[in-house]
Amino acid sequence: MDELLDHQVLLLIHLFIFCCCGLVVQATNQIIVLLLVCTAALLLLPLKWLVLISFLNLFTSLMPARLETTARFNRRLSEWWYSIPVVPVRFLKPGEVENIQQ
Repeated sequence: MDELLDHQVLLLIHLFIFCCCGLVVQATNQIIVLLLVCTAALLLLPLKWLVLISFLNLFTSLMPARLETTARFNRRLSEWWYSIPVVPVRFLKPGEVENIQQ
């Protein structure tokens, strides 16, 4: 258990360093922050609470009271996901060498 906690703390520190680096793009920064929050939740909350929260969210997300907010969240997540530009990829034939321009 202590070894798992040590690994989570190290992961949290590494993600914090990457987040503060400033050399990555905005979408990557958002994913890093999301991973930081998830790591902190796993570090601080007991497993049974996380399971309880997950089940409550799963079974109440389609209730009439939460239906609109769930649809809005899914729409915003989809819009954000498709707003990330696609990185162009160039396929090289075997043995072909490309000059990398920076």
